[in-house]
Amino acid sequence: MGKIFKNFALKLLAVTIGGVIYYIVITLVLRLGLNPNDLKLLTALVVAIFLGVPYLKGKVAQKTVKVKEGGAENA
Repeated sequence: MGKIFKNFALKLLAVTIGGVIYYIVITLVLRLGLNPNDLKLLTALVVAIFLGVPYLKGKVAQKTVKVKEGGAENA
């Protein structure tokens, strides 16, 4: 998202919208009758996934980059 949100105001807006969506999802899950302890597990899984996405994205990007070797133009 760094290519899209170069402006600080847009980044702040994206974080705010994400927080509102997160709050709405938690409210809906609680209204459906899910146990609050299960909600903690669900929240932990969501956080773990979103923390892992940049790491996995970096690993995929490293595999796609080809390294040029040798030659005077690469020195």
